[in-house]
Amino acid sequence: MVAYVFLDEKSDRILATTRLRDHVSKEVPTYAVGHPVNLLIARETPLGFMALIEHQHLGLLYRSPLSQHVEPGEEVQGYIAAIRPDGKIDLTLESSGSHRVLTLSEQILEALQASGGRLTLDDDSSPEEIRARFAASKKAFKQAIGALYRQRQIRLTKPGIELLK
Repeated sequence: MVAYVFLDEKSDRILATTRLRDHVSKEVPTYAVGHPVNLLIARETPLGFMALIEHQHLGLLYRSPLSQHVEPGEEVQGYIAAIRPDGKIDLTLESSGSHRVLTLSEQILEALQASGGRLTLDDDSSPEEIRARFAASKKAFKQAIGALYRQRQIRLTKPGIELLK
């Protein structure tokens, strides 16, 4: 659990609270969707994890698309997924779009080279297997191997993928 520690001006005592919402910036955030941010995981909620964004704003990191395990108190790199009309901020741990696909494609190529040119994972593999091996969603994995296939760097062997020489 993350707490905000401050000096109470009335009693001149040091106090702490877990009500972070009372102590974050009230200004409208200027983040853009896809913007990389530093996150401090504050607490677990039924939907995921409340996180402090750049030590200024609060956002929600949804549990369902998480590509890695996080704990309250942990600092991680994240991205702005959406800023809703009510001002609430949705977060993700995966970068969006082409940058994510390029990074994952590089990881897949490295794994192929390290394993002698063949992996047993393919687009029919379970999301759990993909997440365990590459810390990525199945959707991102399929996009990455699709890009590698179109670039003629891999062959789909069903099951698995193979590096083309």
